[in-house]
Amino acid sequence: MARTDNARGRRARCSPALAAGLFLGLVAGACGSDSGGVPPPTVAPPPIPPPPTPIRLPDGEDTVFLQVEESPGYVPIEYSIGRAPAYRLTVAGDLYYEGPAPEIFPGPLLPNLRHARLPEAALDEVVRAVTATALAETDDEQILEYASIIADAPHTTFVLTDRAGEHRLGVYALFAGPFSDPRVAPLKALSDTLGRVAEDADHESWRGDRLQVWVLRAEPFPEPDLATVVPWPLAAPPAPEERADCRVLDGAEASRLHSLFESANHGY
Repeated sequence: MARTDNARGRRARCSPALAAGLFLGLVAGACGSDSGGVPPPTVAPPPIPPPPTPIRLPDGEDTVFLQVEESPGYVPIEYSIGRAPAYRLTVAGDLYYEGPAPEIFPGPLLPNLRHARLPEAALDEVVRAVTATALAETDDEQILEYASIIADAPHTTFVLTDRAGEHRLGVYALFAGPFSDPRVAPLKALSDTLGRVAEDADHESWRGDRLQVWVLRAEPFPEPDLATVVPWPLAAPPAPEERADCRVLDGAEASRLHSLFESANHGY
């Protein structure tokens, strides 16, 4: 495995006679020189940047070393907090990602989470793509070149965890167009690589053994005929003074709610 163990103006016009005179003058100047004319100045090539620092993967095969987070832009809060990371990749090559969602409204309440075990060659390809981004040389930065131009675009954050700690690099409107920041092109390439290896790998549906549930006080769903209505599924309602309530459940309770929410939509 190719990894280290342990980044319109007007055109000038002249008469035919003047044009011929200029041409002859240039030719005569060249022929009258013993050296055959003045050579163009020599321009030194730009320096070659040093290669990116190889990433030193953390210990533990189950450790997540790469995560890609996507905030969806201006959408209702319930669409934002229900999103899992676009990709999570472990040292052993376990890739957890969100599969395609059906183009329906309202959409499913739970994301279409998948798991794939990447072959070694695919994992090596991802590691090389991560290395090319120079993420290991970044602490926590944001590239906001399009933030004042595009008002509603996703924000993508790449998170690398290596032996030196966590490195975060975010890009607003990653696929909006050309960027002047040279770091964006390798990040786009990494995103493309992750999408391709996920598509090529054998996958299965995945659900975790813990479930984070947000309870929000909101206006009734505008299209009640499309909403999923069931009895209150949690042990207790949120406190009257709280607009939002977050609960983390595991075990049998998490499994029960998973089964219930799998048939629910965002009108729930």
